[in-house]
Amino acid sequence: MTLGEQTPPAANDRPPIGPEDAIRAVLDFQRGADREKSFELLFHRFRPRVERFLASRVFSPEERLDLTQAIFLRIYQGLDGYRGEGSLEGWVLQIAFNVYRKWRDRQPGGRQAVPVIPFEDTSGAPEPAAAAGSVLDDIVRQERLEVLRNAIGELAPKQRLCMELRVYQERSVQEIAVALRISPETVKAHLFQARQRLWDKLRPVFGTIDF
Repeated sequence: MTLGEQTPPAANDRPPIGPEDAIRAVLDFQRGADREKSFELLFHRFRPRVERFLASRVFSPEERLDLTQAIFLRIYQGLDGYRGEGSLEGWVLQIAFNVYRKWRDRQPGGRQAVPVIPFEDTSGAPEPAAAAGSVLDDIVRQERLEVLRNAIGELAPKQRLCMELRVYQERSVQEIAVALRISPETVKAHLFQARQRLWDKLRPVFGTIDF
């Protein structure tokens, strides 16, 4: 199996892969029990989550596919060292975030870069009005996300770290506290202050902000 290969979904003949199945797959992988089959199970378990993570951050489908492959390669290389600290999904998303961040920082302009949004019409026919509207809606949504990313990047360091973990990695207050080695109350204070600053800065763009 090629990492990130876009094969037809097998939802009809593949049973749901639950958290316990994923943990067993990790243990089987570490024991050397059919490592490829174990990793394939993990790939199918976490690929949708990784793709959702990348969807709002990377505009190009080709780059998203390349990043998906890179993320799962890192997961494959790191599985022997996984010892169950925190949730398996959190560990996967931490790898996804690290790979994405390195890719982002290599782009022209680094974290402030605004990727080009491609307009592709493979049919050769005029685009229906409804579809064109959808494209415009998507452009607006992506531009708003970029404004939010830039605003988060301008926060004070602790506020920025807390907000990035909260927004990009969907970490709980407790998980952020453990990651940053601060108390949950301090995390809550940083998030509150960050929301206030973002509200003041982004209210004209967003109207409302919900983190």
